[in-house]
Amino acid sequence: MNKKNYTKVAVIGCGYWGKNLVRVFNELGALLVICDIDKEKLKIQSEKYPNIKIFGVEPPPDDNIQGSHTDIRPKEELEKWLSKDPITRFEEKLNDKSLLPKEKIKEIKHKVELEVKSAIQFAEQSLEPKEGDITKYVFSE
Repeated sequence: MNKKNYTKVAVIGCGYWGKNLVRVFNELGALLVICDIDKEKLKIQSEKYPNIKIFGVEPPPDDNIQGSHTDIRPKEELEKWLSKDPITRFEEKLNDKSLLPKEKIKEIKHKVELEVKSAIQFAEQSLEPKEGDITKYVFSE
């Protein structure tokens, strides 16, 4: 593949999708760093790509890397940011001023949940992108 002068990238996570991103970005000449918490995956990648910088990180204490991360952030920090959540604040304002019935808010939330579930299902059922499309909507200034 023709290696153009791409912006350099770091791939964080070289699992299911990450290993493909690593391969393609490397072929494009854009790969600078690979980072993962799995030492075995990093060993495999370092053998495949000896000229690429490899970084490992320690997983959170309970290895909840795919979770909500609420277990590794102080409770006070979470409460502070949750109190600033614009969606929650807007909902409270609608309730306080009786601008929208609670049933309507519940209906809107349900529609949003369905839309998100539909988007997730679409993504999970979609084919992997073509190699040439990986940088299609990536821009640098």
